[in-house]
Amino acid sequence: MKPFAFLLLLATATADPAPKGNLISAKASVRISSTSEYDTPETHLDLVRGPETDCAFHTRSEKSPWVILKLPQPATITALRIVNRKDGNAARAAGLTAWLSTDGKSWTEVWKASGPAEPAWDIPLANTPASGIRASFVKIGLSSDQPQFLHLSRISVYGL
Repeated sequence: MKPFAFLLLLATATADPAPKGNLISAKASVRISSTSEYDTPETHLDLVRGPETDCAFHTRSEKSPWVILKLPQPATITALRIVNRKDGNAARAAGLTAWLSTDGKSWTEVWKASGPAEPAWDIPLANTPASGIRASFVKIGLSSDQPQFLHLSRISVYGL
């Protein structure tokens, strides 16, 4: 193997795509604003652990649908990764918003998607106004007066 090719392979193999912090959502509990006839409650925990599915949950068409993760313990949230639904209707996630809370009642908005829906969003919270926020709950949802569905594949929360 040529030295340059080896260095390129080494750099590629050791690159860390994960955001700063540890994955802290793998043992989170999941609560959803509603379920629909398209929903399979058995897959709700796939949102945070296990094999990544095309669609881990599906709300009814409702105003401001949401999903809440209750983290195993309070943590300083450093980043979020949200993976959109993979099997169709991904455009419904346009305008997705993230909030953090210590008590599950009072919420602080920390991010809002701009533009059309993406396949996934990597959301660093360090060096932003949300930097250093401790939370026990993460809420992902759509803020709308018009009824709409919410369905996602995966939410990963990173923290310290």
